[in-house]
Amino acid sequence: MCTNNHKNGRRAFMKKMGLFTGATFMFSNMPFRVFTQTPLIPQENKKRILVLIQLAGGNDGLNTIIPTYDFGTYKRQRPTLHVPKEESIILNNDFSIPESMKPFKKMWDKKMVKIINNVGNPFSDLSHFYSTDLWQGGISDRGDKKHSGWMGRYLEIIANASSNSFSTHPPAIQLGEDSGLVFQGDKSQYGFFVDQLDEFEELIKEAELHEIENNEWPLYKKELDFIKETSNNIYNYSGTISRISKEGKNEVHYENNPLSAQLKTVAKLIKGGLNTSIYHVSLDGFDTHAQQKWKHRELLSQLSNAVFLFYADLKKKNMHENVTTMTYSEFGRRIEENGSRGTDHGTSAPVFIFNGDFGKSEIIGEPADLKNPDEDGNLIYNMDFRRVYSTILDQWLGVGEDNIEKILYGKFNPIAGLI
Repeated sequence: MCTNNHKNGRRAFMKKMGLFTGATFMFSNMPFRVFTQTPLIPQENKKRILVLIQLAGGNDGLNTIIPTYDFGTYKRQRPTLHVPKEESIILNNDFSIPESMKPFKKMWDKKMVKIINNVGNPFSDLSHFYSTDLWQGGISDRGDKKHSGWMGRYLEIIANASSNSFSTHPPAIQLGEDSGLVFQGDKSQYGFFVDQLDEFEELIKEAELHEIENNEWPLYKKELDFIKETSNNIYNYSGTISRISKEGKNEVHYENNPLSAQLKTVAKLIKGGLNTSIYHVSLDGFDTHAQQKWKHRELLSQLSNAVFLFYADLKKKNMHENVTTMTYSEFGRRIEENGSRGTDHGTSAPVFIFNGDFGKSEIIGEPADLKNPDEDGNLIYNMDFRRVYSTILDQWLGVGEDNIEKILYGKFNPIAGLI
């Protein structure tokens, strides 16, 4: 296994030799593998794109989808943090959202939103790192499974089924924070990763790699071998992205914040014709232990505005129905507010699914029982997160039942009629 020191040594060596022009790349100990359309995905699904949005830190589900069905208990448990009814927007008889999510309500009215309520992970210990690994891995226990991600295993199945496994289009792109395990397969890392968006823009402008002769650097044989395995793919990716970024045009004005900037880039690449099927972006700051009220509302405002503008941009080229977006967070928050006017790590939280036209917007799943939490004061979830993944794989990506079981290490029934 490649250590961080060895990985950093490769990075430093390549940068020293002028192999990076303005962008940096993250490599695993295994080379990138690139591939094209395969028989695993039905032909009619070949243009379908999935965007994953990580809400890093543990999003507070109760202040996101407000439980008006038991507003009295909600208010008593959160005397300073509850969202007053007059500051909320009604979705249906049971739920509302904060006023800061007005763009979300516009999407709701346009039949673009599905909310899967009360989603949880049966094995989470409520630590950030472990819980994130479980969600990104699509696994029940980090200790007894290979260190890989659910999307990585999906992409690996496609690669193994393909007779032509090389393409100039990256299979998956990560923007913003490192997506961790998500795109890690059992044999390869499938995510094309850039640390910062400005570095990505430099890649687009100046993408090129220089040739190196092996015999000139005998002390760096391992590094050179690594470069030989990856440089052609990186160069091809860079050239493709450079060309497509010039063809894709943003046609709406995005807000000035990290998530909007990331989705702006994703929209530009999709509209430009990049064949990448999976994107991962992130919004950080949801670990709201103290002074949560306005901080959380601002994060929800950024999320709802960014997603609204993203789909408005895609609609300009009639591509809004080709893209499904899913949010996830490593856990939720507890019912009761703490002494610092914040909330501590909890269990369940909602997952949002967006598309240009679902035919209807709806909230799926049983409402959480606020009056009967577990012994630690946490909500008792009633939807395993792997059922959500199974649904995405089945209904959006067109993966067969046998392969879904391989990807998720078990059978998890898809949610009927979600997508």
